[in-house]
Amino acid sequence: MDRRRVYPLSSEEIINPQSLGAPGLKAALGLTVEEFGATVGRSPRSAARWLAEEHAEPASGPVARSLRRLAHLEFLLIDVIGRDRGAEWLRRPNPGFRGEAPLDLMTSGRMEEVIAVLETLADGAPG
Repeated sequence: MDRRRVYPLSSEEIINPQSLGAPGLKAALGLTVEEFGATVGRSPRSAARWLAEEHAEPASGPVARSLRRLAHLEFLLIDVIGRDRGAEWLRRPNPGFRGEAPLDLMTSGRMEEVIAVLETLADGAPG
């Protein structure tokens, strides 16, 4: 499956959180507001407002990058793990992450580690 250019690549392409379906991403990944906020660099209160507002403030800088990476992670998760099992996989401790759950890595600023593993698996290399 071709994973290139699935989601906007520059912050200028993101008008607001809904342009990438932020509420849908949160739901598809089974994240709480607190987990979503930690993953994209927002406080739980800020994330809740940001997700709920129809015309939310534009995402820029590190938040925009995190949102794009989260969208990419969702795509890879569906591709590699499957739509029905992805949210469960994120919460389950994984020996490949030294016993940590992928979600724990994501909420502690280590989303790239989870993406790297999923990309390796998507490319057919042993994980």
